[in-house]
Amino acid sequence: MNTSRLIHRLAAVLALAVAACATAQGPRQGQDLKEIRELNEPTLYDFMLGEIALQRGDSKLAAQTYVDLAKRTRDPRVARRAVEVSSQGQQPELAIEAAKVWQDLEPSSPQALQVLAVLLVNAKRADEAEPHIRKLLTAEGMTLENGFMQLGRLMSGNPDKAGNLRVVRRLAAPYPQLPQAHFAVAQAATAAGDDPAAIAELRQAQTLRPEWELPVFVEAQLLQKRSTAEAAKRLGDFVEKNPSSRDGRLNYARALWADKRPAEAREQLDLVLAANPNNAEVIYAVGVMASSRRTTRWPSRT
Repeated sequence: MNTSRLIHRLAAVLALAVAACATAQGPRQGQDLKEIRELNEPTLYDFMLGEIALQRGDSKLAAQTYVDLAKRTRDPRVARRAVEVSSQGQQPELAIEAAKVWQDLEPSSPQALQVLAVLLVNAKRADEAEPHIRKLLTAEGMTLENGFMQLGRLMSGNPDKAGNLRVVRRLAAPYPQLPQAHFAVAQAATAAGDDPAAIAELRQAQTLRPEWELPVFVEAQLLQKRSTAEAAKRLGDFVEKNPSSRDGRLNYARALWADKRPAEAREQLDLVLAANPNNAEVIYAVGVMASSRRTTRWPSRT
């Protein structure tokens, strides 16, 4: 087979693979093919080597080949493919190397930032991931509120929970008036086993946004570990200030029942039922509590 025919066939295979990992915002197919035809024969050969190694189960060779291709071609599509191959082949260091190339080629891409940050966190390198997470929080299309609410999931792959808490505290420090930043710190503190710090952050989040239910519910769960009465009181205070909160009353009723105060729990559920007579969740909650096998008898309606 002559050289031109070989290059043509290799380019056809490359086109299929590159198209598979291209984003909707990427170059048009015609532009892709034009760029592929301009690749030289050694590059196309290495691409085939990577694909063959992948199919034969040699994940390390496949990953290394794609990382080298990403560095040589400086093509973000190839870098994304290198991340994918390295991750699937359980080659975390090569995946990080490929992700750094991708992020360098597309510095404003939230996807590239997120992938690199997650890979570093999962490799127990949360401190190294911090500047990339900081950029992600302010990336185009990302709001600070949503960014901080997603931090817990992003950091979850790192077993060093104390390290995660340290990083999240630094990320949140510039935003003392942002409730979601305090909530993110609370999540990290909870994962690190520091319940007092988590409760303090949750209360600060709720102070900044008084109607926000989630921090109160999470705080009640933490309080319940040491005292069901404390949990019920916290939820009761919230319901008193936010009487229209359906979920607040439901959680308050559950807390009262856990504290062995069924009459008060029933009173709260009756209020929710009156306001939401056809709500399945409320009806289910009543059924669960009524069928409980606790020694305390469920009080009847009067």
